[in-house]
Amino acid sequence: MSNINLKNILRSVRTAAHSGSSLESIDSLESHSDLSNSNISNHIDGIHEELDRIIKDYLDNDDKLYEIAGQIAGNAKSALELVRKDAGKNFVESSQMLESLEVIVKLDGTMPSFMVKDGKPDLLSSPAGPWHAGYWQAASPVVERAIRCVGRINATYEDSGYLGTGFQIAPDKIITNRHVLQLIADKQGNGTWKFRDGVNIDFGHEYRATESITPREFKSVIFATDKEIGNFIDHRLLDLVVIELEPTAANDYPGDYLKVNTSAQWVHLQDQVFIIGYPGKPPVGLYDFTLLDKLFKTTFGCKRIAPGFIIPAKGVSEKWTMAHDATTLFGNSGSVVVHKNDGLLAAGLHYGGSSGTTRQNYAHILAETLSAKDARTGRTLADCLEASQAVLG
Repeated sequence: MSNINLKNILRSVRTAAHSGSSLESIDSLESHSDLSNSNISNHIDGIHEELDRIIKDYLDNDDKLYEIAGQIAGNAKSALELVRKDAGKNFVESSQMLESLEVIVKLDGTMPSFMVKDGKPDLLSSPAGPWHAGYWQAASPVVERAIRCVGRINATYEDSGYLGTGFQIAPDKIITNRHVLQLIADKQGNGTWKFRDGVNIDFGHEYRATESITPREFKSVIFATDKEIGNFIDHRLLDLVVIELEPTAANDYPGDYLKVNTSAQWVHLQDQVFIIGYPGKPPVGLYDFTLLDKLFKTTFGCKRIAPGFIIPAKGVSEKWTMAHDATTLFGNSGSVVVHKNDGLLAAGLHYGGSSGTTRQNYAHILAETLSAKDARTGRTLADCLEASQAVLG
């Protein structure tokens, strides 16, 4: 396994381990009244020891991972010291120390993740529940167009072969997460980005169906804010970038492009949404094997569509963040969120989840991000999208 992938794994296991593990989440410590130096040190030492055990038992005893584990423990200790001083109140209230990249919100297996075959949801690939054939008969004509716009961000230097998801909003433009960009490109001194060798986006990767559809190379980053996304989710930061793709022949385009929704009026509790992306295999022990087999048939890295509902974003006050309960895993970073009533509009961008006391997934409401400014040019996201021939609707 490569450094980057393992770092993502450690992000996921920092708040939860398998049943019976001694790994404690930061919220359990924060709830204690004793935040003395000795008590903080004792708890953080326990977390550090458990991370070291996971590295030894499951992650090939990699020396570099021990260093990352030390950084995680150090960050946790610093955060708790800020809690004690009340200097980190906003930090804790937004649950940053409890959050990992993607989570399965409903652990009872009731939220399916359907494989995509030949551009359509395969209802036999995950428990259908209320999302049965009759439901999809009405919904499919819309979501099938959205499915065609979603691609897997590949990286040949990763053991898994991929690092996330992106979706097309113009002939040569995609949106994905900033934290995904940081894994496939390096920021240069002049503010531009240099993509690493062996990365591209492919709109196929269907399981036992269409393997490859129009793989595209990355050309440049045309929108990114100045703030780097760190190891812990910070909802105050915009985890969104727009990437320009290398041009291709007109007949090689994947099909439709998603319009970008400029209204936030679609965000209503319990409304249905779909998350389209490429969930990957989670760390050993993070979820019960039976649950993973039920939802994913232990098959990862292929295109999937996961239905879910908009839920309260507990502990989050940022206007550009909504919460949902659709099933996601590592690899869903950068997935598009489409509303049941209009699959032609990219309504949101999935970027993370919380596996703490409150289990929920997070997405940026695209309409609420349009005034954010690009670090290099100073242009707003709305201006960048319009200049890129994206349709704002």
